[in-house]
Amino acid sequence: MVEALELQTELAERRSAFVADALLAREEVARYGLVLDADEVFDYLKARAEGKSARKPDPSAL
Repeated sequence: MVEALELQTELAERRSAFVADALLAREEVARYGLVLDADEVFDYLKARAEGKSARKPDPSAL
């Protein structure tokens, strides 16, 4: 029973941290208006993981 409560407490704390991070990211986008295209980011990360050189994606305005 105690283990179940500990697990649920940990999950609630992780969920709360996730939401806080998401809200902070939302505020940054609202403030600066810059975002990265997800497909470009994934292509960049894939190339880097494969040991290839790749140019970082450029942020674009909303």
